Amino acid sequence: MFSLVTKWQDSGINQRDFCDRHDLSIYTFHYWLRRYKQEYSSSENGFMAVEVNPEKLTTHKYGYVQIIIHYYVFFKIITYICIK
Repeated sequence: MFSLVTKWQDSGINQRDFCDRHDLSIYTFHYWLRRYKQEYSSSENGFMAVEVNPEKLTTHKYGYVQIIIHYYVFFKIITYICIK
């Protein structure tokens, strides 16, 4: 059922229409959506650890970090890294 939740997230349609198209009860969908969020939530306080692999960095590097929170919400942080 988690695959249906991700399919809904990618679909761009509301939950009711998605359930109608997949012959699924809205209550069943909400149950699995709640389980999905519990399984894949980052942490209790809303923060998630991010690790940088130093082997992939050069002495001077432009780059960006993109964090996708939901289908329509994301952050893109442009960085300049200088390793000494």
